[in-house]
Order: sequence, then structure tokens, then C-alpha cells
Amino acid sequence: LGATVERIGGEWIADSSPLGRVKVAFVPRNDLGVLDHDVTLPSGEIVHNPVRVIADGTASEVVFTLRRQPGTADADFERDAA
Repeated sequence: LGATVERIGGEWIADSSPLGRVKVAFVPRNDLGVLDHDVTLPSGEIVHNPVRVIADGTASEVVFTLRRQPGTADADFERDAA
């Protein structure tokens, strides 16, 4: 998303993303390990990002699913996945 994400006026904002200023909205706090979030791009397009946190003994495993958006070039998708 960017180097810094901060809460401004009740919204999470990433100012230093490669796409410019983006808003991040997380699902409500829950006990299921779901940390999905929507990223609103400067264009107004919203990208949904599924994230799960799975208990692993005294630690946790975080699973982020990267979905290829329509029209994304191979090189851009590979960069996002790196």
C-alpha cells in the first residue's frame, strides 16, 4: 500500500502508495481471523483484498490472496506479487 498508513478522520489513509493517496477500509473486528480490506484507489475504483490470520501454536500465519484485476498486464501483476 505504501510506506506509511495512518488514521485520519476515522479513515485509514496511505499517502505514499505507488498509485497516490488511497483509503483502506477493514472489515469489523472479529474472532474468525478475517482481516479483509478494501482499498479505494484515487480513481474511485475499489479493490477487495482477502486476508486470513491462522493460529499456529504460539504464533500466527497470515495468508494474503492476490487477485489479478481485469486489464492488469503480466509485468504489473508479477510486480504486485513480488
